[in-house]
Amino acid sequence: MHSLGKSAGVLIALLIFSLPAWAVAPIGQVIVASGEVVALQADGVARPLQRKSDFYTGELLKTGANSRAQLRFIDGALMSLRPATEFRVDSHSFDATAKGNNNIAATLVKGGLRTITGLIVKENPSSYKLTTPLATIGVRGTDLEVVLGDTGLTVAFWGGAGTVTNDAGTLDLGEGADHNFAQVTSSDTPPIGQLTPPQALLDSVAPEEEAAAGEAPEDAASDETAPDPAGGDTSGAGPDTTDEGFDDFAFDFAIEFNDAMADKDGDGIIDVIDPSFNPNVTSNANPNVPSTELLSADELASLDRIGVGVVVFPGEIGHLGLTRASDGAGGSPLFAFDEGNITGFIPSGGEVLAVLRRDGEGSVIDTEVIGGNAVVWGSWAGAVLHLDSSTLALIEAEEPDSLIDTAPFPINHPVYWITAIPTANILTTGTGTYSTTTSFAGTGSDGAADDLIFEADVSFSGERSFTYISLKMLSGDDSWDVGRDPTWNFTGAFFDIPVTGFVTHLDHTHDAHAASGDITGTFTGLAAEGLAASFALEEDGFPEVNVGGVFVAEITPP
Repeated sequence: MHSLGKSAGVLIALLIFSLPAWAVAPIGQVIVASGEVVALQADGVARPLQRKSDFYTGELLKTGANSRAQLRFIDGALMSLRPATEFRVDSHSFDATAKGNNNIAATLVKGGLRTITGLIVKENPSSYKLTTPLATIGVRGTDLEVVLGDTGLTVAFWGGAGTVTNDAGTLDLGEGADHNFAQVTSSDTPPIGQLTPPQALLDSVAPEEEAAAGEAPEDAASDETAPDPAGGDTSGAGPDTTDEGFDDFAFDFAIEFNDAMADKDGDGIIDVIDPSFNPNVTSNANPNVPSTELLSADELASLDRIGVGVVVFPGEIGHLGLTRASDGAGGSPLFAFDEGNITGFIPSGGEVLAVLRRDGEGSVIDTEVIGGNAVVWGSWAGAVLHLDSSTLALIEAEEPDSLIDTAPFPINHPVYWITAIPTANILTTGTGTYSTTTSFAGTGSDGAADDLIFEADVSFSGERSFTYISLKMLSGDDSWDVGRDPTWNFTGAFFDIPVTGFVTHLDHTHDAHAASGDITGTFTGLAAEGLAASFALEEDGFPEVNVGGVFVAEITPP
């Protein structure tokens, strides 16, 4: 069963998605975890972090000796943590509607970080404070690097400006100041400005050098792999991006890489989902909490499908991910989250820990038979989440003020869903082009999704992969455009494709904005004649500007 070391808020978030109504809200998400990356909670329990893990105020984020992490905060800020780093966000306040009234205070205990600030600093330049044992750094944006080591504290403002202050004095750095770099040797000696980057900023070990030095521990918190070195200008106008520079972790290109760094089993295939999963196989890992606590025997037997979908919150789209599901022919499919969803958002066929059911009005929008398998999709006005008794007890014990203090827990927001039987014997040769017709449903912050067109080229030979993806749609007066040419590999019948950095949102004034998201689903039919998928997209830094839904695509006859 699940680890009792996980905090209740994180446990449930791993089960499903981030619910803004919950009492403890995440302040960001891990976009890359390489090696051993953990969050140390207030009770001293270490919570392993991996790609897409949420993190929270008050947690101490730690990277191992040969480990790194990249983080995205909810205000759009990006941060990269060096090896052997300990970093904590002490307080964090962000409300997209409360411009200028948000703030963040954090502590670097040891190690190093680099951050590109987000909306909090953009709207209120005096709202960010970073504390270290030797000095406090006031951050007015936009690109800051800090290293705390045996020789003292090193600070660099690659862009923007700020101050370094301790008991002995204050030094201005960055734009409009005399220096961009500073060193502090103790808390009672003043910061010393420098015109060139101190050596501490250049001593970062490139990822391939780390790999050569030794593999990550077998119990590392994540199997993620770092990207290839980004390269770049080494003229001194910006941070070093040579083979020995900090930017070898591709920090400058974090938006483009984001969710692309996933190699679950180390075989070089990105975004691998366990090909051995069979939704018809169930198990009871803990005899004290049987799956039938949440499902009747007949309901448990009906979970012969994969379900995906989205929940439309005010100001956010929640992605269900891949779940076990029933057919939903009557408009009321069951979505079951098991132990596999805790560790990787992937159902394992194991013990069911939570079930999402229809609550209120709902309907089947359509049914389409593809390769002999019926694909069903529809919408609900709301949903209800049922939790097993041990999970509920854990919440009550660890988060007594949590809003989830009863079961079932209502989710009074629209849900768009789709269920399909995954292709049992996925193809091993050939290619296919998939496209949509009128088989879709969804909505966005500017109105219902309309005129959705999806096209994809898929290669089933060797390492199966999407070689081209295009998703275009309207939402009210807005338009969204996803375009990807690079190869995205998958295993088995399932796929989870991050499209971060390759999405454009064109608003009603025809201004273009960068956006991010995921397309998740399963191939269906006897020979992968079609696919059933969900999508969730949001404008970078503005999650309240979004669109999400479900669609069906069929292979185009040769």
